[in-house]
Amino acid sequence: ERDAPPLKIFEHSRDGVRNVSGPPSYEQDSEGIAVEGAVDSIHYSEDGELVALYSGDTLTIYRTADGSQVSSIVHAKIKMICFSPGNSIIQTWQYFEKLANPTDVHPDNLILWDVETGERIFSWLEKRVSSSNWPFVKFTADEAVSAKMSSCIEKIGRASCRERV
Repeated sequence: ERDAPPLKIFEHSRDGVRNVSGPPSYEQDSEGIAVEGAVDSIHYSEDGELVALYSGDTLTIYRTADGSQVSSIVHAKIKMICFSPGNSIIQTWQYFEKLANPTDVHPDNLILWDVETGERIFSWLEKRVSSSNWPFVKFTADEAVSAKMSSCIEKIGRASCRERV
């Protein structure tokens, strides 16, 4: 009978996040992730390979196996986070905010980012989110096809939108 490998646990408290391994005892993982200070949210990739920690205005993506940082994205007020099935894209959304000057163009608040580089791939303006439409952009398991839920028809990579009739 083989011994099971230690379980990696992310302990989230108001002091920050630390990575512990166990059982039989639960000790700080020397190669794990440790973040001091408030962490607003933690999101894992579907396969558990990656974890995204959002703190202040920075979204940092780490590999769970060794705690190495993959990328860091500076973007304020992120409320929703989701990895694509192949872990190549991370999707974020923040609340729609009314502008002081109504003639200004609203900044996009639904953004697709490249996980490895942290660069913005594509973005849209989406006013509302709910559990029934999150994540807005859905991918096939191999990420060959994606679709975005919307009140109009859109294609990723093209800035066109045709209203439904």
